[in-house]
Formats: sequence, C-alpha cells, structure tokens
Amino acid sequence: MRLERSDCPFTNHPDFITAQVATFLLAGFETSFAVLALTLYELAKQADIQQRLRREINEPVHQNTSLTYDQLQQLCYLHQVVCEGLRTYSSAAFINRGCIPSQIP
Repeated sequence: MRLERSDCPFTNHPDFITAQVATFLLAGFETSFAVLALTLYELAKQADIQQRLRREINEPVHQNTSLTYDQLQQLCYLHQVVCEGLRTYSSAAFINRGCIPSQIP
C-alpha cells in the first residue's frame, strides 16, 4: 500500500494499519454482542415477554430431542423479539467513519 499525497493525514505505518484492522474486527464482533446482550437485558426486565418466548421455544423441543432448522424458522415470536432488539439497539449508529477529500470522486 502506498500513499501518494504527502499532505494526507494518514500514513501506512504498521501501527496505523493494525489499528484499522482491529477497528474493523471489533466493529464486527462488538455490534453483534451488544445487540444480543441488550436484547437479553430487555427480556430479563419484561418477564411476560420472556415467558411467552420460552413457551414458544420449548414447544418443539419437548416434541423432539433437538430443535431442527425448519422448526427454528417457524418461531415467529423469536423472530419478532430479535427484530425488535435490532431495531431498538441498532449499534451500527455508533460506527463513525469519515473520508478524506481525495477519496471523494
């Protein structure tokens, strides 16, 4: 990687590149974990929703020894809970990126 412009605020220093890679990795892992943790927190606060979700998940589990992919796809309330968690706690809003003028066409 070579940067042509000398007035560019970024460098190709190994520390800079390492920091960028770490940022991308953390952004990928942290967003998933944060949404999951906050959704579980909401379930802990709202016992009625948690109980309804447990009933829906336990229904097919009691019928079989394990939950199949097709059964998982039919768990509508689980899908609603996950979608609400993603809507409420969208962590993509926290990723702040910018570009330098030379990157704008």
